[in-house]
Amino acid sequence: MSDLIRVSSTAIQLLADKVNSGIKEEAEKWQIVERDLVFITGEFEMMQSFLNTADEEHIKNNVVRTWVRQVRDLSYDVEDCIEFALHMDTKRSFKTLCLRLLSPFMSGKALDLDQAVTEITQLKARVMDVSQRNIRYNLIISDSAGSKPVANQKSAVSTDILTDYSPMMQCDLSNLVKLIDKDDNELQVISVCGTEDDPGKISIIENAYVDSTVREKFRCRAWVKPTHPFHPHEFIQNFVAQFNANTCHEQGRATIGIPLLKTNKDDIVSEFMEQVNNHRYLIILEDISTMAQWHAIMPYLPDRKNGSRIIVSTQQLEIARLCTEKPYRMMELSHLSADHSVCVFFKEGFQYDGGVHTSLNEPYHSLRNYGLLGRDTEVLEDNGCYLEKHMFTEEAEHILSKCGGLPRVIATLARYLATRPREALKQEMRHLSDKFMDELSTNPEFNSLRGLLVWMHSFLHACPQHLKTCMFYLSIFPQDVTIRRRRLVRRWTAEGYSKGTDSISMEKYREKLFDEVATLSIMQPSLSHDGNVTGYRVNGFFREYIVSRPTEEKIFFPVEVSKLEEEHVRLTIEGTRPHLAARTTLDNDKITITDHEVVFESLDFSRLRSLTLFELFLPYHISDRMRVLRVLDLENTNLRDDDLQSIGRLPHRLKFLSLRGNDGISRLPESMGLSDMVQLQTLDVRDTSISMLPQCITRLHKLQYIRAGIATAWTHDEDGLAAEEQSTSSSKCLPLFRRRGQVGSRSGGGVEVPKGIARLKSLQTLGAVNANAFILGETSTLSHRQLRKLELSISCKTRGRMLFWCDHHLESLSLQFEKTNHFVGWDDIFLPQTLRSLKMCGHIDQLPRGIKGLHNLLKLTLEMTTTLFTLDVVQVLGRLSSLRTLRLRVNKNQNGELQFPNAFFKKLQVLEIACKSKLHVWFAEGGATKLEQLKIHCLRGSELQFSGLENSVSLKKVWLLGSFDDALKEALQEQLDMHTKKPAPKLEVKPL
Repeated sequence: MSDLIRVSSTAIQLLADKVNSGIKEEAEKWQIVERDLVFITGEFEMMQSFLNTADEEHIKNNVVRTWVRQVRDLSYDVEDCIEFALHMDTKRSFKTLCLRLLSPFMSGKALDLDQAVTEITQLKARVMDVSQRNIRYNLIISDSAGSKPVANQKSAVSTDILTDYSPMMQCDLSNLVKLIDKDDNELQVISVCGTEDDPGKISIIENAYVDSTVREKFRCRAWVKPTHPFHPHEFIQNFVAQFNANTCHEQGRATIGIPLLKTNKDDIVSEFMEQVNNHRYLIILEDISTMAQWHAIMPYLPDRKNGSRIIVSTQQLEIARLCTEKPYRMMELSHLSADHSVCVFFKEGFQYDGGVHTSLNEPYHSLRNYGLLGRDTEVLEDNGCYLEKHMFTEEAEHILSKCGGLPRVIATLARYLATRPREALKQEMRHLSDKFMDELSTNPEFNSLRGLLVWMHSFLHACPQHLKTCMFYLSIFPQDVTIRRRRLVRRWTAEGYSKGTDSISMEKYREKLFDEVATLSIMQPSLSHDGNVTGYRVNGFFREYIVSRPTEEKIFFPVEVSKLEEEHVRLTIEGTRPHLAARTTLDNDKITITDHEVVFESLDFSRLRSLTLFELFLPYHISDRMRVLRVLDLENTNLRDDDLQSIGRLPHRLKFLSLRGNDGISRLPESMGLSDMVQLQTLDVRDTSISMLPQCITRLHKLQYIRAGIATAWTHDEDGLAAEEQSTSSSKCLPLFRRRGQVGSRSGGGVEVPKGIARLKSLQTLGAVNANAFILGETSTLSHRQLRKLELSISCKTRGRMLFWCDHHLESLSLQFEKTNHFVGWDDIFLPQTLRSLKMCGHIDQLPRGIKGLHNLLKLTLEMTTTLFTLDVVQVLGRLSSLRTLRLRVNKNQNGELQFPNAFFKKLQVLEIACKSKLHVWFAEGGATKLEQLKIHCLRGSELQFSGLENSVSLKKVWLLGSFDDALKEALQEQLDMHTKKPAPKLEVKPL
């Protein structure tokens, strides 16, 4: 017994020693991770700062380019390692201790902590190697302005399009003189901005200042470099001296040196005021460096409506813009070399007639200023290229799509094609489409477009880094693909592009970011037949310009995208960058499926962040080598259940997963490893056949966005006819969830979600889900946290209370009630006062009592099943103080009158009516006075009549959609012709 006790005691002691050793080893490894993580995080920040400032304009040396590429690749690896380490389970649990003790006896994958230590140690050594390489080859030099990459010192021939200095200078002088000499009585500020120590900027201003035309028109001229701090008396004295000198010179009187000035300060000021108040003046302010300087000077320069001019010379783009005031325009005066360019800013509407100038729509200049969207064929024909109907339509469409709606490009190509022999025209168009940007850059026939290409280069170079990143990211999407706003914003979030600031939340920041990019016209809105924006498409010219850049230039792009399409099989040579877009079609005669598979197998996926597939999914598209993948976008790729099963486990670092639009998917199998995706933020399975979400999603605590269910347009007709469903474009109308039994064996319109959904504390969007007692309770809990948007499908069997209290964050609520014999009892439903959008469709017989208190409501969509929208109901809706958009659905057998009485709907701008009954819509005088758009959806069986449209004094446009007769169209047109507004509101007719 004693021996047994002694053996047991020894074993326990060995186990204790082993446990203590494991704990110590674990602690030491965590110390290594924490210590080295600080080091490589700091190095990563320095790499990012360097890469943000390095560009092809300053780096001409191939050795430095190679080093920049190495730094960029290293920064990718460091970022991945940092993210991996930060997201490890830091809890020292019994489970991790057991794994540590058993690790010597386990084969296969190393523990996460051990892997992190190994990777960090290797990366630290690589960082040191890259730093030593810089010292060894003297790649970065330091000066007073900071560190700059060494530029190529050889006097090689410039690759810039505008290389001839003298003709360019003459053009600059002419442009600036015309701006100064413009016949306009307003005081105009013209800002000239050039790079530091740029001789071209001063020369341009000096030549314009002494031009004979300018001297004759402006007798009072002065050139002053204000001191800092600003001294008003010295400033005024300098002006008066130059005014007098120029006046004497123009009158032919001799002057010796500077004319004598009055010594009394009051006399000097009086003379100065007399000059600027009674004469047209031209003043050059050299080297304005702060807005404080500008605001100190401006009170001394009054606007007497006599056509005076102020020329501001500055080195800072922001100062040039602010001095000019909004709205303004920009023109590139000079592009002398890679390091020297001069731009002039002037107020919108003030420009000479002629020349090329580019508008800057806030916050930055926009491609829209070159746009003439929707008139592509017209511009072609106006310039001598008449294409017969059905003649070379495919080739012509390809070329037009790459022109981006820019009339100058379209017109130039049209004139060129008009000179080609008819028998060679098709081949010429194909060649032009395949080599589009190369032809524009090198073919002498397109010399007139060189300035546009230079502008594009300057435009991209001048954009701030946060916008540039999002803009270049758009090159992932083909020009003919419509991108939903939410899809793009959620992807940006997963990529880390929208992080928010101290003064603005991440959600508001990413919406602001999208709006800024959209303002630049890099994306063009896609419109449905009723004028709604259904999504956006990338401007074809912008995309072609980005895609066609040479490899040595792309290393400076903030986002590097590789594309596998017909013309991009060269990926095997160039290698794969962090973002890969692949488009595979079965009817492609240029490249086979086998070719694609060979290319995919040869690619390096070690740094792949996002994978986006278009049209067709094939099993080889997903590889276990995609270890650091964050974004997997498989929207509308014909994916099926057996494909998901064959893929196996998806990368566990995914933050964005979209299977949207693949109706061949009915479940999310356990084999795909969804439970391991602890970083997942977005799960989009909308418009699939999935009827139930797996239990494991309740453990994905970083989920912010869950979209499921199948939606049709809110004008959906149960008889199978709907205006929106006849359109080929995707609809952005209110989703109306399909009824029971329409998709497989699904019960209800949404999907079933597991218990425990309330654990997802970061969830902001959820829907559409089938409502039951526990879901109603859990969504109420979510509403107290971050939930902003909720879509529920409610059946007659639903019991329980919807606890939507007024202190919730919920902003958008969609309720779809099954059309059975069940009627909603609103005593159990409370609407939060925070709502900005409310959608209620299905079996509704009365308004909820709480709707009267929705003072923040901007959009309302409503369908009532048993009674028409009575005057009492309409008056309740008309009192909603913030309502801007109202959509009403009138169903079968709801015959009667729909009135919009006086003094109601004071802010309503958009009214949509979907009708399938006999209905008379009547607008009283003084009712809906702000209404701008009326959209009428005629469903089968509708008989509509309208009265009083002339009383909607702000009406701009009426859409008539669906199934209707000529009598209704003529009656509407007759009323619009009588409208007091001139020109009369337009009637847009879109029959089935």
